[in-house]
Amino acid sequence: MATGRYLNRSAVVAALGGLLFGFDTAVIAGATRALLPGFTHLPPGSLGATVTSALVGTVFGAILAGIPSGRYGRRDTLCGLTVFCQATMVVQFVVVLFFYPETKGISLEQMQKKLGIS
Repeated sequence: MATGRYLNRSAVVAALGGLLFGFDTAVIAGATRALLPGFTHLPPGSLGATVTSALVGTVFGAILAGIPSGRYGRRDTLCGLTVFCQATMVVQFVVVLFFYPETKGISLEQMQKKLGIS
């Protein structure tokens, strides 16, 4: 009985992992439509390479996530990835603030209108 419960839990966790991976794939595919108006100069091959790189990144991330999880534990790995994600958001903010001064004082709606995304 205990083995059956463990097997069922493992199957549910694996199914949820597949569902979340599919969700990531759908989000990336949806981002393609948002890229088109802002990057009209991109040829179709370059746009495909952009989307492919995001999908390849999710595959490698899923494959390689077990290494730090096995070494440091899942909770510590998630905490470390959270800190890394927050640090990259701060870097993005600083880059936009200092290297794209035309975005200062513009609301998100105005920026979307400027890029042709509505």
